[in-house]
Amino acid sequence: MQKIKKHHFMIDKGVLEKICRYANLKKSETILEIGAGTGNLTEFLTDRCGFVYAIEKDRNFYNTLKEKFSYLENIEIINADVLRIDLPKFDKVVSNLPYGISRRITERLLRERFQLGILVYQREFAQKLLAKPGTRDYRYISALMQSCADVEILDGIPPEAFDPKPMVFSAIVRVKPRIVAEQHYIDFLHSLFNQRNKKIENLIKLRGELPENLQKRRAFELKPEELREIYSNLYFNLS
Repeated sequence: MQKIKKHHFMIDKGVLEKICRYANLKKSETILEIGAGTGNLTEFLTDRCGFVYAIEKDRNFYNTLKEKFSYLENIEIINADVLRIDLPKFDKVVSNLPYGISRRITERLLRERFQLGILVYQREFAQKLLAKPGTRDYRYISALMQSCADVEILDGIPPEAFDPKPMVFSAIVRVKPRIVAEQHYIDFLHSLFNQRNKKIENLIKLRGELPENLQKRRAFELKPEELREIYSNLYFNLS
């Protein structure tokens, strides 16, 4: 998967409008935006919801955002690395995510309580989130996402929607969390998928009863609910 290292700003107002429509924004809601950039999506969000927390790591973009939205009272612009701060309370997250750290941001978000995420990812990464067990694209992040949330690709976005144009296509993804990802579970999945071709029985010391058909299989062959079953066996059936 090609990493996008430059800043690519979404400029297509039709796509920005579509993202907000998918989010079904309400004036009573608080929205989190990660990677606000020059504020193109931010402007749409502030018009449609009660309050926006816009996080931007780059100091120059942060200053641009502060000036651009200085007249508004329903926004707080935070100059910080989203991976290094405690996130404020929010109802929904609506963001054109920095593609180079999509996995880490997704993992971070799944540790939070929120109602809905409408997130723009690189298309190949979005497809990994929905990958089926036993396929090459079924990774740690696939299992984590599908264990904790309902996920769906809603729409594609062509390179022409950005300036400058990236060399990849993008996708709008809806994430509806079911449970919060515990750090223990995240670490558990990491350890299994770091050795994805080894059988479960050779990776961990199981406690309690676990069907042999699970013990004899490899991490990438297991459905998210089967991984949760193994996790529960390991952490909650202690003697």
